[in-house]
Amino acid sequence: MSQTITVQPDYNITVSSSDVLKDELLRHIREGAEHIVVDFSQVKIIDSTGLSVLISTHNTIKDKHPLELVNVSDDIKRLLAITRLDKHFQVN
Repeated sequence: MSQTITVQPDYNITVSSSDVLKDELLRHIREGAEHIVVDFSQVKIIDSTGLSVLISTHNTIKDKHPLELVNVSDDIKRLLAITRLDKHFQVN
């Protein structure tokens, strides 16, 4: 049975905060999480550095389960579509 972890950043995922998210995601992976859900309900902005954190996490766990993004704003969904990342992550 795979372990599911939900991470809910209460900040925008930008160059100034992406290390916080990266460290939290890596900690969960080291602890055995195979299915990671990132709840975007409090995230309004994500930049290229934040996207790279999501891509890196996805590439680490994708053989077990794709990274799942939930409660994503329409603006961020558009960004994911433009960058075609919506084809790699589960976006809800």
